[in-house]
Amino acid sequence: MPPPRPQRFHQPVTDTLSNLNSLTTANTAMPYFVYRISPERKLTLIETFTKFKEAKDLARSLRAQQATDDRNIVRMIFAEDPKKAQLLLTDLRTPKTEGDD
Repeated sequence: MPPPRPQRFHQPVTDTLSNLNSLTTANTAMPYFVYRISPERKLTLIETFTKFKEAKDLARSLRAQQATDDRNIVRMIFAEDPKKAQLLLTDLRTPKTEGDD
């Protein structure tokens, strides 16, 4: 007969991580930033929101109000602070090539 299995007194790692994530997200909510980006890549912060829907609605409204010849871009971004938002918006990403998964 095999020896009895020892009892576990620790939480599984997944439970511990989910508890940690819920604590950090409950205490600190990252904001949504709405920016206007000029053709010269100049960033102008329009407004900051704590809720996604409010930021999305403003971005959509501003895009709808733009004249057809207006070459500015309205973008919404989720980031820790305005500096990180600007870094993400100005970061040039390389296009994904076919066959890369």
